[in-house]
Amino acid sequence: PRTWQGSFNVTPLTGAGYQLIRVAGAVAADDPWLVIGDDAGRFRFQINTSGSASLNLQASGVEGEVDLSWEQDDFELLAGYNLYRSTNPTNGFVKINATIIPVQQKSYRDTQVQPGQTYYYKFTVIKTDLTESDFSNLASAAPLDTIPPVITHTPVTSAQPGLPLTISANVTDNVSVKGVTIFSRAMNTTNYTSQTMILTTGNLYAATIAGSLLVAPGIEYYIQATDGINVVSSGRPEAPYPVVVNDQPVITAITPTLGTASGGTAVTIGGANFQAGATVSFGGLAATNVVVVSSSQINCVTPPHFPATVDVTVSNSNNGSGTVLNGYTFQSDVVSLSLPATGGAQHSIVSVPINVADLNGAAAASLTVTFDPTVLQASTALLGSLTPGWYIAVNTNTAGQIRISMASSGPTSSGSGVLAYLNFVVVGAPDSTTALTVASISINDGAVQVQAANGSFTVNRVFNVGGTVRYWSGSVGVPGVTAMLLGNTTYSGTSGTNGVFAVAGAAAGNYTLSLSKSDDANGISAYDASLVLQHDAGLITLTGAAAIAADVNKSGQITSFDAYYILQKAVDAITLPFPGAGKVWDFEPNSRTVTGLTNDLNGQDFTAILLGDVSGNWAPGQLVGIQSYAPVTVALKKLVTTLPPGTNIWLVLKSPSAAVYGIDLTLAYDSGTTQVRNIQPGPLGETFATAFNTNQSGVIKVALASAVPLQGIGGMMIFDVGGSPAASMQISSISINEGLVDVQIDPTGATFDLDSDGDGQSDWQEIQAGTDPMNPSQFLKAMNVNMNGDGSRIINVSSVPGKTYQLQFKNALPDASWQNVGGPVTATSAITPLPDADIQNNARFYRVQLVK
Repeated sequence: PRTWQGSFNVTPLTGAGYQLIRVAGAVAADDPWLVIGDDAGRFRFQINTSGSASLNLQASGVEGEVDLSWEQDDFELLAGYNLYRSTNPTNGFVKINATIIPVQQKSYRDTQVQPGQTYYYKFTVIKTDLTESDFSNLASAAPLDTIPPVITHTPVTSAQPGLPLTISANVTDNVSVKGVTIFSRAMNTTNYTSQTMILTTGNLYAATIAGSLLVAPGIEYYIQATDGINVVSSGRPEAPYPVVVNDQPVITAITPTLGTASGGTAVTIGGANFQAGATVSFGGLAATNVVVVSSSQINCVTPPHFPATVDVTVSNSNNGSGTVLNGYTFQSDVVSLSLPATGGAQHSIVSVPINVADLNGAAAASLTVTFDPTVLQASTALLGSLTPGWYIAVNTNTAGQIRISMASSGPTSSGSGVLAYLNFVVVGAPDSTTALTVASISINDGAVQVQAANGSFTVNRVFNVGGTVRYWSGSVGVPGVTAMLLGNTTYSGTSGTNGVFAVAGAAAGNYTLSLSKSDDANGISAYDASLVLQHDAGLITLTGAAAIAADVNKSGQITSFDAYYILQKAVDAITLPFPGAGKVWDFEPNSRTVTGLTNDLNGQDFTAILLGDVSGNWAPGQLVGIQSYAPVTVALKKLVTTLPPGTNIWLVLKSPSAAVYGIDLTLAYDSGTTQVRNIQPGPLGETFATAFNTNQSGVIKVALASAVPLQGIGGMMIFDVGGSPAASMQISSISINEGLVDVQIDPTGATFDLDSDGDGQSDWQEIQAGTDPMNPSQFLKAMNVNMNGDGSRIINVSSVPGKTYQLQFKNALPDASWQNVGGPVTATSAITPLPDADIQNNARFYRVQLVK
């Protein structure tokens, strides 16, 4: 059958009496060709207007607006109308027309409305004097509700078999929710079953699906909500939400929940979906005597298990299983735990054992011990004999308390022994005492029953041992020396700036006192290597502490090998201790024996010896230098050569009176412009043992030592910097004889441009030529000329073997330049003949040039 719908608004203008409804031309909504005929009087009704209000207002709600119409017969002369609206029938009315509604207008469409909201209206007549009449009757209407409800729902995706399932959703509407329904069906079926969802709290609606309906593979559902006009869904009949029900057992109850670790306890398990042939396990171990009483009950007996709270699992024959975590506890017999009555010296570190007896199957432990913080200060805790390989965490943040947590990463522990050691620093005064109280203890999360016994700690009476450490040369106090008092317990102390040390807090007993130091190793230089070389050569004899300092490799002999090591240390090519020594400092005596310490003991003095400081010039943090000689002048001079081509930088030295045994030198250069290709001793330094260190870019450290002292002027070192004329170096530091000789650095080298012996050649020229700048009879010069019968000549010049010379000539001195005669000649003796084979010129002027 078809239903035809239509509407007509009855207003005061409709008139009184019987009214007939004529229906014509209605068109079917789904078929535009289906049109009804003309029915002139099928429906009739009567309107009675007698007694109606003289100001009559009617309201009708449609989609998105409210239509208003009115009549009045109280006023013949009027200016128009005002309309008023409120959401409350008794107050809050506000005029809604912006201007006066004209007299001839008897209707109004209010569009400033919300769907589904009820509005209340009144109107007044505006008189010709612009005053308003009383309000008309009250009319109300609501726009059609076009806003559907809103469903907020998180789909349920799985459920346990045989157990009721509650599904909920939040449903809201702009007006009100009229009803919420859930539709569900078993998977792989067609028909849905509806169920009204109940409003629980706020906007939450819920419905419970019976457990009997929850069987594998599951159910499907969707939710519908309505506000009386609109209907909305979460999920759809053709696309419902699936709820998977796994075919597995469900455990809801275990009785009892604890028993002995030896097993044998009868247990009843309640739940759902238990199937014939099901098995039960406790902590992974199979239960015995399993009987499936029904799909909701199993009886069984527990197996033996180490003390612990474990999971309980029921497994059906189809491999489906259900588990209750921490569902059953295996308890052990009582374990004894105790802390000892013990003691220790003030300022010492002590270990207090936590002793246990009859432990069985321990896998984890948590423990808190309290104490008096004025007597003990907790530092850490260590594993005991029963817990090797366990993990341990320690909390000492709270004064007077130490908490430890321990767990095994492998097998459990059983037996009697030490669970852990608690380490404390003893801060209390002698004879003070504190209780050691087990505030809490849990083993295997309480599955192991523990009977704890508290302990105590008493601070022992203690004594001090002290003395002074002085350096072997000058008896200056040596700071920073560690003093160790070794006995049943080890105690230590450190010497102060004056060398005085004290080892405090030692208990009565027998000890060995020894000293050690590994820093503050200044004062080792090339001069010390020179002294070693002099001793090895028999020039001097080193005895006592100086001999101990000289034997740096502890070979029992003082040899040039000790000098080699000292030179290596002087340029920082090796680090201390010296190879073979095993220590940086030595002490005399090596140790002291303390027997029967029952009182403070002082006067335990030692002599300190820095290995390698043969001269004994060590002082705390600095070198000691005594300037007893005329200053030595040093400079760097650059020499550009043509045969072979290249650039050398010479370290030149002038020592008029001081005997130079050792030189410690540091040079700096720009590695971007200067490339050091080779380093070799100069003529003056050829008798010195030399060590250098170029490991640091831009820095060269050099140490030179000799058993034979040096005096004079000459080149000590030659640095080959390749073919770069821009190459340069600077002297960063230099020390001669460990500072016993003052050194002046000439930055320009002008000192060596002087002629010290007055022979007409500068010191720098003579250094290059290999002659003695301090001997006026020794310089480069032509000795004589021998004339041959054919007119050729031989010019004999003073020479230095190994040097290369070039003979040059001019026919007349005013000539522009000197010309070479033949090629360069390398000298092999003190006089070198340089021939001139020219026989045409009877007169020539000659000179000799140093080539190399």
